[in-house]
Amino acid sequence: VAGSFAGFNFNLTGMYLQNDENFWSEMASASPYSSNTVILNSNGLYVDSVYSNLLVNFGMASLENLYFSVYNSSALYQGNIMSSSTSNVLTASRGESSYTYSRLYNNYKSTHFYRNGYSADTKKRLEVDEATALMNPSINMALPYGLATPDRKGFAVSLDVDWTESVELNARFSQYNQDAIDNTYTTFGVGLGVDVGRIIGLDRQILIQGSYENASEDAYYERSSNRIMVGASIDVWGPIALLAGYQMVEQEYDVEMWVTDAAAITKASEALLLVGPRIKIAPASYISLQYGLLTDEVSFNRAVFDDDGNVASTAGDKLGIDKNVFVADVTVTF
Repeated sequence: VAGSFAGFNFNLTGMYLQNDENFWSEMASASPYSSNTVILNSNGLYVDSVYSNLLVNFGMASLENLYFSVYNSSALYQGNIMSSSTSNVLTASRGESSYTYSRLYNNYKSTHFYRNGYSADTKKRLEVDEATALMNPSINMALPYGLATPDRKGFAVSLDVDWTESVELNARFSQYNQDAIDNTYTTFGVGLGVDVGRIIGLDRQILIQGSYENASEDAYYERSSNRIMVGASIDVWGPIALLAGYQMVEQEYDVEMWVTDAAAITKASEALLLVGPRIKIAPASYISLQYGLLTDEVSFNRAVFDDDGNVASTAGDKLGIDKNVFVADVTVTF
C-alpha cells in the first residue's frame, strides 16, 4: 500500500512465507554469508590453544568481513566453463578442450565477483546443516538462506515514510516459526534519517542517520542480537565533507554454544568507528581518507578437565582484540 499526503509519502508492504521442512534448493538455499573472520591472523599470536582454536573455529569480526575484506574474482576460462564431455586435457584430435565439459560449478553456480566474507559456492543440504550453528546470528538469524530457508512459516511487514525528502523513517517487523525444533524467530528494527541542512534551508547537506535492530529466538541456543548504527555526512566547505559512522553488534547465547572442546560461547560483541574527510574532485567523483577503530570481544566458558580428560567444570573467560584501520579510496564516475 503506497500513498502520499501533506508532503508525506509512505509505502506499507507485507509478506507471508511458508516453506516445508524438506524443501531444499541448492541454488536458492545456499547461505550468502557464512561466518566471522580471524582478525589479522591473530590466532597465531596466542600460545594458549584455547584462544587460538576459538579464533579459528568461531572467528570474531563479522564487521571486518563486511567492510574490509578484499574483493576476489572468479573469471570464466577454459578450465571452469561447463559443457558435456569427460576428458580434461587438450588433444590434437579435438578442437576444444573437453575440460570445458567436466566442470559443474560454472556457469550457473559461481558468481564471478564476490567478497571474502561471502561465498558464491553452492552447498548440499548436509553440508549446510553442519555449518548452521556457526552462522552469525546477527545477520538474518530467522532466514539464514533468505526466502528459500526450509521449515519456516510466518510473516513480515515493513513501512517506509519520507517527508519532503528531508526526513526518512523505516520500520520492520517479522516473525517466523521453525516447527522441527519448535522455535520462533522475532525481528524488529527502526531507522531514521534527517537532512538538517535541507530543513533549515542551507545549501549544503547535513545528513544524520541512525538505526536499531533486534533479533531473537525462543529455543535452540536462545540467541539474541542487537545492532546499532549511526552515521553522518556533513558538507563542511566547498568540495570538503566530513564522513562519520559507528556500528555496534552484540550477540548473546542464553544456552552456551560449544565451538571447540574447551570453549563455549556465551556472548560476542563488536564495534566499528569510522571518521574522516571526503573531497569532491569532479562530478560524482571523490577521494576519502578515514580512520577506523574495530573492537571485538568474545565471552566464553572455558572447560576445566579432570585427570581422565572429562570436563569437570567451566570458568568464565574473555578474549578481546582491538584493531586500528586507515582506509583511503577513490571513487570516479566515467
